[in-house]
Amino acid sequence: MGPNDWFEMHGFSKNPFSNPSAEAEEQDTDFNSKDFFLEPPYFSEIVDNPRKPISSIIFGTRGDGKSFSFNMTKKKLQEMKFAKILIVEYIKFSENERVLDDEFLKDITFEFHINQIINLCLGKFLEELAINPASIENLSPDMKDTLEWFVDQYQYDDLLDKIHNKQENDREHKFTELEKREVLKSSFAAGSYDYGARLINRAINFTRKKKFSIYRIVGKKNDLENLSYLDLLIKLRDLIRASEYDSIYILIDRLDDEGLASLSHTQRSEFIKPLITSTNYLELAFVATKMFVPIQIKMIIDTGIRTDRINIINLEWDEARLRELLERRLSAFSNKKFTSMRELIEIDYDYFMNNVLYYSANNPRNLFRIILGIISELCNNLPLQDKITEAAFKKGIRKFYNKRLEEDDSITYLNRLKNTFLDYNERNIYVIDQYM
Repeated sequence: MGPNDWFEMHGFSKNPFSNPSAEAEEQDTDFNSKDFFLEPPYFSEIVDNPRKPISSIIFGTRGDGKSFSFNMTKKKLQEMKFAKILIVEYIKFSENERVLDDEFLKDITFEFHINQIINLCLGKFLEELAINPASIENLSPDMKDTLEWFVDQYQYDDLLDKIHNKQENDREHKFTELEKREVLKSSFAAGSYDYGARLINRAINFTRKKKFSIYRIVGKKNDLENLSYLDLLIKLRDLIRASEYDSIYILIDRLDDEGLASLSHTQRSEFIKPLITSTNYLELAFVATKMFVPIQIKMIIDTGIRTDRINIINLEWDEARLRELLERRLSAFSNKKFTSMRELIEIDYDYFMNNVLYYSANNPRNLFRIILGIISELCNNLPLQDKITEAAFKKGIRKFYNKRLEEDDSITYLNRLKNTFLDYNERNIYVIDQYM
């Protein structure tokens, strides 16, 4: 029997600590994360006023809830009724599985990031335009030309692939390269752009009835190609706002996950520094960038971050909020049968909670890992006990602590551990080896 079975034995619908990351939790469709999301005091600052938002940098250590806050910010923005927001996620940083190393970092400039953001904004805008193609009619002829140029520069190859896929299902007509481009361009004139076959088919039918010149944006091309990437982003922002969007939110996360996990904190700092230190970008009107950044990056490039010009938020947890978070999770996953660990342990409740909170170093993920480790130790010993024993409790904490010291942010963990409880001696903390 494992921890999942142990929780099921107690009436839980699922192990409340089985998903160690926000990404894994988001993929769990059986539970609504709102049921156990504890909205922090600073959450309204992250979400902001979408009609006049400002950029924010949200710092936290691994496990403080950066990605969970990222996901909940996205959901909150999606649910807003009083504002129309283009929500863009910048969470993948390498194409074609390129190795992220010092050679890769040489190519990372401010222009690299802005170019990526332009492409992501354009792709998201076109996806939403497919849902509501009539909104293209809000654009002036000059803006339509500008949009065509952006598509031609940033999305053309991808769109040709989509049209090719449509063509494979439409054997009556084979498109030449020129005809494919005409289909792409005509879709704007028809107000019917889409990645999918339905509206592409409408564009194809339109093209057969009305020829559309692909050369009418030549002059526009010369004008736009002379602009900087930041000015191009401003052009795209103005175009999107003309389509009745109030603002654009750029959500940046996973700087300590995905491919960047193989990089050192210094290398990650070099990667994001061009963007995180650019006040010209971060202060763009109606473009709010919300960066969820490892605290180690702040320590390395702190002097380059204009804390007086943008909103800086530090993800912080205290004992009271961790207790509430734990209670919410237990309640949500047990259908309100349990709201604390009190009925699941045979040792003194205060002693148990003081220790798991202490060794968590005020970090939610650490807290969940500790409790899961304790229950794993309980399940490894026979006969199986229905409540947590002192032996399983001590062994689980000891294993977590030793494992934690092997991880790359162990120094940060130890520093936070020292400041967790000022009344350490009064809390009856279980001392591991000769630590303390």
